[in-house]
Amino acid sequence: IMLEQLSPFLRMRLLLCVYRGALSTHPFFAGMHTLMLGGVCGKVRNATFAPGDAIVQQGEIADAMFVVVFGCVQVLGESIFLRPLQYFGDVGLFRAVPRAKTIIAADLSELLTVTRGMLTDLCSENSQFQEYYTHYSNLVAEGRLVEAGIQCGLCSAMG
Repeated sequence: IMLEQLSPFLRMRLLLCVYRGALSTHPFFAGMHTLMLGGVCGKVRNATFAPGDAIVQQGEIADAMFVVVFGCVQVLGESIFLRPLQYFGDVGLFRAVPRAKTIIAADLSELLTVTRGMLTDLCSENSQFQEYYTHYSNLVAEGRLVEAGIQCGLCSAMG
């Protein structure tokens, strides 16, 4: 409620201070102009999950990326844990594909959520953002995941 009382510029600057560090762990956001990133920060949502809560389910259509803010999440059935400032689901920002794994909260966890819909809304509001987003979408569609920063060029791991 207090954010709504701020001018749009001050609100954007405040949200940049809060979310920039977490979002910038992903190359798509790290390379983004400050004003474009401010637009994303204005749309980001926080979600809290209790231990055992499913965050995403294997097979569901991906439409969002998540960044762990605090807590710990786990790939179900595997000993893979993601901790603060690690992310998952980034391909879902660019393509509607089935989720490869189920991810659950291992501890009480807070995650930032960015959806493909949030980004496409920004595309309709800002032609520069649309150009930037389209470039990344094309890299993903063409399977150039290393170039998009989604896949490691050394070990081929995602993220």
